[in-house]
Amino acid sequence: MAMTTNANSSEGDPAPVEHSEAQAAEAAGPSEETPAPEAAPEGSEEPEERAFATFATGVETMLLKLDSQIELVRAKIEAGASERRTSEALYEELKEYKEKLLYGLQRPLLNDLLLLYDTVEGQLDHTPPESRERFEFVRRELLEILFRQDIEPMANVEPKVDRVLHRVVKVEPTDDPTKDRVVAKVVRRGFLRGEKVFRPEDVVAFRFEPPRAPEGDPNQA
Repeated sequence: MAMTTNANSSEGDPAPVEHSEAQAAEAAGPSEETPAPEAAPEGSEEPEERAFATFATGVETMLLKLDSQIELVRAKIEAGASERRTSEALYEELKEYKEKLLYGLQRPLLNDLLLLYDTVEGQLDHTPPESRERFEFVRRELLEILFRQDIEPMANVEPKVDRVLHRVVKVEPTDDPTKDRVVAKVVRRGFLRGEKVFRPEDVVAFRFEPPRAPEGDPNQA
């Protein structure tokens, strides 16, 4: 009987051993190695974060489209400005060509009208008073016709000879240096077309000539 008891005791020893190991593991506490956290599954962000990301992406896309539209508008504006400058330059060239063409066609007729005006004005000083009114009427009508062609008599002309405004047809000597190149008389009136000279004035101008020393003067060179 004693042997049977020992055998049973021998066979039951492992159970207490396993229990002791479990108790030891519990007493030792958790292991020093911390397991790595598992990656969060896709789509686990908070709803607010997903909404903000979507909003930011939308704003960025809108800004890119807006920049593209701004560049397109700027390009159209620059192209339009260039076309406008080209059109204005072409218009000015055509306008200048038209004016030159009309000027060339009208000039002979306008010159004839001016010669008729000169004749009428020259007759006023030699016309009896009873006929003077008729010549005055013709002169005024001629001026009106010229005015409609943008041609007007010169007014307030400088007293000194101007090569643009005057044409000297005769010179009168003078010993007064202050009268040198001063207009002495207007022979024929000048006319302007716009701001340009259409016909200069024909004038008589003074020219200074120092007095000659008498013969035998000791100061004579």
